[in-house]
Amino acid sequence: MKNTKRDETFLRETRHVIERHIDLYPKCEPDDIVKLLYQSEFGCGHFVRSKEIAGEYLKREYEACMPRFPQKGFIPLPPLPGNTL
Repeated sequence: MKNTKRDETFLRETRHVIERHIDLYPKCEPDDIVKLLYQSEFGCGHFVRSKEIAGEYLKREYEACMPRFPQKGFIPLPPLPGNTL
């Protein structure tokens, strides 16, 4: 079975996200990568009631983390293809 351009792009972008995640979190374990991919594909619908609530939660989390990591700052990972949230 031949990969299409879309497949190749998806694989390249997914690999980039995984490599970036490992660079940012060198102590991550294989199950962390599985969780990253799962959350990217299926979102966090099982965890939040609405996008607004999720957005506020993430904003508070981000603000709480910034003082702990000022030297690194925060560089968001690019979303994986297929992420609908």
